[in-house]
Amino acid sequence: MMSKKHSTTFSEIKNIALADPVARAAYDDAEDEWKLREFLLKARKKAKLSQTELAKRLDIEP
Repeated sequence: MMSKKHSTTFSEIKNIALADPVARAAYDDAEDEWKLREFLLKARKKAKLSQTELAKRLDIEP
């Protein structure tokens, strides 16, 4: 039995969802958070620090 595919693309669904101001604000906040995470990860790797080493330097060991 073959499944029926939808003709609506992900981009179209995303645009519909982001037309809601509350959804747009949450999406924008999440995007900013991911950009910060990516920046910090690159900086840590450039400094050749492990997560454990960075945590020790920041005095945030578990």
